[in-house]
Amino acid sequence: MTTVTPENQYLTVCDAARYVGLTEGTIRNQIARGRLPAKKLGRRVLIERLLLDSLIRPHGERSA
Repeated sequence: MTTVTPENQYLTVCDAARYVGLTEGTIRNQIARGRLPAKKLGRRVLIERLLLDSLIRPHGERSA
């Protein structure tokens, strides 16, 4: 199990896409539609890893 640290708390669009198994375009579309909150830091768009975890975990499933 990966521990969330300040260094890996946020993912770039590319890393987020790889993490959840989607394309970068899909991640960007979800951000543009307001379905996935993201922060802009300079030219980089960052997504909180915990938000991605909650999006890919089916409702009602509990984390271990």
